[in-house]
Amino acid sequence: MIDCLKIENFKSISQMELHSRKFNILSGTNSSGKSSVLQALLILAQNMDMEYGINGPLVSIGEFREIKNLNIGKDKIRIFAESGKDSIGVELEEDSKISFYGNKTSMLAKKLCIRNNKLHYLSCNRVGSQDIYYKNRTMEKGVGLNGEYAIDFLEDNKDEPLEEKLCKEKDNYTLNAQVNYWMKYIIGANISVEGIIGTDAVKARYSMTDGIISRPQNVGSGISYLISIVVMCLGSEKNDILIIENPEIHLHPLSQSRLCEFLYFVADSGRQIFVEPHSDHIFNAVRVGIANQKMEKGYIAVNFFRLGSDNCTRNYEIEIGKYGKIENPIPDMFDQFQIDLERMLGV
Repeated sequence: MIDCLKIENFKSISQMELHSRKFNILSGTNSSGKSSVLQALLILAQNMDMEYGINGPLVSIGEFREIKNLNIGKDKIRIFAESGKDSIGVELEEDSKISFYGNKTSMLAKKLCIRNNKLHYLSCNRVGSQDIYYKNRTMEKGVGLNGEYAIDFLEDNKDEPLEEKLCKEKDNYTLNAQVNYWMKYIIGANISVEGIIGTDAVKARYSMTDGIISRPQNVGSGISYLISIVVMCLGSEKNDILIIENPEIHLHPLSQSRLCEFLYFVADSGRQIFVEPHSDHIFNAVRVGIANQKMEKGYIAVNFFRLGSDNCTRNYEIEIGKYGKIENPIPDMFDQFQIDLERMLGV
C-alpha cells in the first residue's frame, strides 16, 4: 500500500506530502490540484517499466514547460511514493530527461509497473451506453482506462470465483453474482452479458425491478457508467491499487451514497482505492459510516484541496470525529447546502 505520495513542482503543486490509507478521497474546488495528484501517481506508474515521461499509456499531458509550477522557479518535477521503508520516485526535466530513484525490483515498484496489472485506473471519460462493446485485443488486462472493456472482462470472467472476503452474495461466489448483487443494491439493476458469435464484440442487457430486459441505450446513463467501476473493483486482486475519477457520474444521491459503501467494502477487502469525487453524498456517506461504526476511521483519508493566494495548491487533511462531525471544517468543503439553507432562511 502507498503510505505517502510526495510531489514537487507539478502544475499548481509547489510541494506536497499526501498521506494515504486504504480508502482515499481527494476533494476540493475546481482546478485546485485534485486531478494533478492522480496524474502524478500515474506518471510515476507509467515510468516504472519504460521511460514514457509525461506522455504515456496512462496519462498524456503535453510539454514539460506546460506542467511545471511557474511560481517556484525550479526546473525539475519530482514525484515519489513511499510504502513503509520502500521509496521509489522519478525526477523529470526539460528535453524528456528522466532520473529514477529507488529499487525497480521492490514490491512497490512492481505494484505500480503497468505490465504487472496491479494498478487500475478509470478516467472521467468513461464510455456510456452502447449497443455493443468490443473485445479487448490489447496486451493489457482489465476494463480499459475508459471502461471500454468492462463488458468484455465480465463476459470472459463471469464464472470465475472471487475470494470470500470480496463476496457479499454468499450463495454464489462468482464475479457475475457479486457484480449483480452490488448493481442491484446501488442502482436497482441486473446485468447479463453475452459474446456475439463470429465477431469481436459483446453485448449487455439490463433488467430493472420490473423485470423487463432492456439494451443499454434504453436504461439510465448512470447504469452504464457504474458498471465499469463495479467490474473493475470486483475483478481486481488483493493488494491492487485502484484509481477512479468522478465515481458519482450520472448517479442519484442514494446511489452515490451506496456506491461509497461499495468502495469502502472493496478497500476493506485488501485493496487501496483513490477516488476524486465532486459529490457531498460520497463524503457524507463516509461520515455516516464512521458515525455508525460501519467504517473504520483509521482506514480512511479525506483530503481537501484549494488554491492559496500564491495560486499554489494547499492540502488539508480532514479529521472526522465522533458522530461524523468534521473537526476541522474548511471553507468551500461541501458546505454549499448549509450556505443556501441560511440564505433561504435569511440568516
